[in-house]
Amino acid sequence: MTLEEIRSVLLNASDVAMPRFTPAHTPPQKVDLLEDYLNLTAVTRAELERARLWAHTALHDLTAEWNAIQGWGMHLPESRGRATKDDIIAAKREVRPDLHSALTEAKWLVDRLTEQLDRLGARMGDDQVASRIYTLLVAG
Repeated sequence: MTLEEIRSVLLNASDVAMPRFTPAHTPPQKVDLLEDYLNLTAVTRAELERARLWAHTALHDLTAEWNAIQGWGMHLPESRGRATKDDIIAAKREVRPDLHSALTEAKWLVDRLTEQLDRLGARMGDDQVASRIYTLLVAG
């Protein structure tokens, strides 16, 4: 999965919203709208989970690469004591600004994907969604 595909999944998920009912909607129409929504959220959550897995994998690989950076010590500020975490990050960023940017992007994507999963009810498993859709179909 590419970075562009992950961003596309995120953008598509942000468009998913609970259907709005009007007084003109009949109960069967409302059931149809809810059925479509439950199905869409289940599919969208699966896409988000897949995208998050790819983003987590990239984050893991980028972190390993970040931890292996060498030659950053010369970029530390002259100080009176031990270098701080922020000093080390700044020094490594001097050596590999591209990697720092990629890590920042991967962290941001994982956080946003997680937010969308939470918003769309990640705590409800696909089996529960299927059960609710089945109930709507049978009752309809």
